[in-house]
Amino acid sequence: MTEADSYSDPKHIQDLEKKYMEKIWEVTSGTEFLDNVKFIEKYLKEKWSVISKNYDDHSFYNVIFENVVRYHIPKKMAKVPYPNPLQSDLAFYPEDEDCILMIDAKVVNINPKANIVDKDDLIVGEDQVTVSVNRQKSDDNIKNSGYNFSGITFKSTLDYCDFHYSLKHKVPILTYFLKCLYNADLNSKKFKLDKVVLTNVPNIKVYETEWPEENIVQTVKFYKYFEDTPFFINLPKAEQRKYYSINDKKFKKDNKIEFDWSLNTSKRKLFLDKNLKDPFNQKFNMAWTKIRGSKGKPGSYKLIYGIQGIRLVKKIDRNSSQGKWSGLIEKKLSSSS
Repeated sequence: MTEADSYSDPKHIQDLEKKYMEKIWEVTSGTEFLDNVKFIEKYLKEKWSVISKNYDDHSFYNVIFENVVRYHIPKKMAKVPYPNPLQSDLAFYPEDEDCILMIDAKVVNINPKANIVDKDDLIVGEDQVTVSVNRQKSDDNIKNSGYNFSGITFKSTLDYCDFHYSLKHKVPILTYFLKCLYNADLNSKKFKLDKVVLTNVPNIKVYETEWPEENIVQTVKFYKYFEDTPFFINLPKAEQRKYYSINDKKFKKDNKIEFDWSLNTSKRKLFLDKNLKDPFNQKFNMAWTKIRGSKGKPGSYKLIYGIQGIRLVKKIDRNSSQGKWSGLIEKKLSSSS
């Protein structure tokens, strides 16, 4: 195998995933990185009066932690930035120039009043991983009607590889998530760091080789609706009207086929529209789903068109040519760590 074609070899890719798991962890579990994180904890406690007026318990720590990650990791590991705008929080070619590294910084407030439900989940977006979810066989011939549903898909904007920055050859894209868990309640002036967790999401070539039959999706986190996509915006104005959301009371179920759609543990009741084709693939019909109204407002029906965020099944037990390794590492952020 030559350097020119190693970008597509699953064994080589997984060796690189192990290599950079160790390199990223060496930085993020090191004294310099952790001292910076703990300094922020002290700083925030002294700035509660300002923070509590401008942020809530869910969002105030996001940018802070992202800045720490963007500062420390490239300083130790980066050769040049990865110029593709479709990328994670941090994306670069490493010093060894053998891959493209993408690292997303995530934070979760584990306070019971906040989003503790996401504490153990691996939630990813379309520009953060190389995996996709395609149409399912069950999307064909809905209820033996002869109509095919366009499906609810998760389309990664990333390929499994891209060009080396000098454009001489291709290298694989490797994706990692660095999560910081903390416990915060701005009302009671409480902020305490809990732990950092590093997770590798296997490249799609590794998924296809190691777990070809397994469902990689745990649940759907966020759905995507047609009128909110670039596809809708690019349609002629006159054409767009057919795809507008419909008020709950005005929605008619004539010429619609009610059916239940599922992906692993996620389920959704849909209404296939016999008269509405996917404008970009006339073989398929589109489907409506009910959206609850907020704060007493009436609900509506929207055309569902994909998945914006999914919870992935974490792949912790991994293999490489050097032996077994873990795709997840964590460290408690106690006063002694």
